Amino acid sequence: MAGLLWCIATPMFVKPLLAEMEKKYANKSIEQLPNCDAVVVLGSGFFPSDFDVCGAGLNESADRIFSGIDLIYKGKARYLIIGGGVYERDGVKIAYGEFIERWLQNFKLIRMPVLNVGPARNTYEEALATKVLMQKYKLQSLYLVTSAYHMDRAVAVFKHAGLQVVPFASDFQCYGVQTPNFRCEYIPQRKYLEYLEYYLHEKFGLLLYTIKGWQVPENPSLEKLLQNELSNSSTNTL
Repeated sequence: MAGLLWCIATPMFVKPLLAEMEKKYANKSIEQLPNCDAVVVLGSGFFPSDFDVCGAGLNESADRIFSGIDLIYKGKARYLIIGGGVYERDGVKIAYGEFIERWLQNFKLIRMPVLNVGPARNTYEEALATKVLMQKYKLQSLYLVTSAYHMDRAVAVFKHAGLQVVPFASDFQCYGVQTPNFRCEYIPQRKYLEYLEYYLHEKFGLLLYTIKGWQVPENPSLEKLLQNELSNSSTNTL
């Protein structure tokens, strides 16, 4: 038992698994990439925090939003679409994308249309909501920005929704990330248990989507929002 725990918490065993998922999305220079209509940044990176700036704190996945901003700054797309999960406060559901919009506005990071997919609970719902926004604003192609280890599943889901996707990975955990000390490769570390969780979550998540025929439980809150989006032609700009 102790030997098993040592294996699954040790970089030399876990790191290659996640690195293999990440390496295919190691990006070339942005200048070599094509232009798209929009940059879609999948949720995560921020968490609600009453006493932090703009009511939101940053976590390690915040690389996603900075990568999206970099694409915008370098003229690779005209729109920024923010994904995200759902936060509930006092019985009211708030999309994480709202926190990101507020943060972008506070620091005046970009001055172009910013769209929010709303209270999507998972990657599948983010893809469906993104498709509605793309249709509404007559957009064709998109950069898909998410963590490198999540990209396989995200690309599969977005392509299944009929979207034209150019993957742009960020938040690399293992591939290209140097271990400070060679001896650390043999020392169990808590974060590698988390990396193993990431790996299994992505593999089983994609398998589950496939088995279910890409069907997920209905989300009335999201469906109502998407109906409103189709009937509302206003655009939120920063």
